[in-house]
Amino acid sequence: MEKSYQRMPLSRLDDIFTTEQERQEKDLERIKDINIDDIDSFPNHPFNVVENEDLYNLRDSIIEKGVISPILVRPKNNGRYEVISGHRRMYASKLADKINNIQNENVHDDYVLNLKRPEWKAVLSVYAVVVSSGKNGSDVMTITEEKTVILKEIFWKMNELSYYVADELDDNGNTKKILYININSKTVEEMIDEYALNNEQQKQLNELLDDKYESLWSNVVYGNSTDNFNVVDVALSQVGNKGGEPYWRWYGFNSRIEWCAVFVSWVYNQVGELNIAVPKFSTCHTQGVPWFKTLGLWKDKGYVPKSGDVIFFDWEQDGHVDHVGIVETSDGKEVYTIEGNSRDEVKRKKYKIKSKYIYGYGIPKH
Repeated sequence: MEKSYQRMPLSRLDDIFTTEQERQEKDLERIKDINIDDIDSFPNHPFNVVENEDLYNLRDSIIEKGVISPILVRPKNNGRYEVISGHRRMYASKLADKINNIQNENVHDDYVLNLKRPEWKAVLSVYAVVVSSGKNGSDVMTITEEKTVILKEIFWKMNELSYYVADELDDNGNTKKILYININSKTVEEMIDEYALNNEQQKQLNELLDDKYESLWSNVVYGNSTDNFNVVDVALSQVGNKGGEPYWRWYGFNSRIEWCAVFVSWVYNQVGELNIAVPKFSTCHTQGVPWFKTLGLWKDKGYVPKSGDVIFFDWEQDGHVDHVGIVETSDGKEVYTIEGNSRDEVKRKKYKIKSKYIYGYGIPKH
């Protein structure tokens, strides 16, 4: 029988020069701002894409590990951090950072996002078949340094950013600098040529992108949005306000504008989530909708929204978004909202879930 030896516990230097309270607090989870460039992928993060029963392994694996916000990280010995959960959010954040850097580095009075962004399922499907080399059952699940490089390369090849600044006249004849930010994407067909995918890889790709898996991809990519009752409480507290002056003056306007979007921005600012969960935006069509779509935080109408989701409307059904509000709740048949600038007032309203006036939903990046 093997002998059992007691080992003398040795204190680390860090233990000697810290208090017990400091050591306990060090092990606690906490919210902390971390530079996105200091975060690496988790080498054993499960991302399983194989051609088997309805992609259930893919769905269950990623949902189980929480491809949802917030990003959960742990410190590494080299001073960097490692993602445990939230890889998709990390890439979305990097894209948002690039857009914010363009805005910060270019003097402008207003900006317009022109969007042609690939779906996340396309990015991840291309990644899966590139890694698999067309072999069914290949391990695309374990994220190594090499696979991280491949995923980053595919992501940025399919999301190309460009921009320019133009001087334009506003309705009053004043010259304004407009920053145009373009997000251009390569199609799946272009990526097939880019990586010279073989016949087996193309078969896998077609299978992964088949419409029959749409609901599974929706769960994998988006997860479930987190109810945000603080946002709803703040919005409800404003019901009855007329004219919107507190909101458009807070935004920076000196006179009244159509203020539904600035109301949404104001509400999210009150709970400390502005430019985190939603953008600061004053127009729906050129700012609000493109931001959510660019970051992959978009749902088309027919989706059953959660409390705190941002709902966009197209009154004329002409593809131009006219109005925005905040979802209070939904019972699956109707959606209840709080909207600024509804006949120049903050009002509670309701619509059929399939209303022709609903354009879609922005899912706040909690």
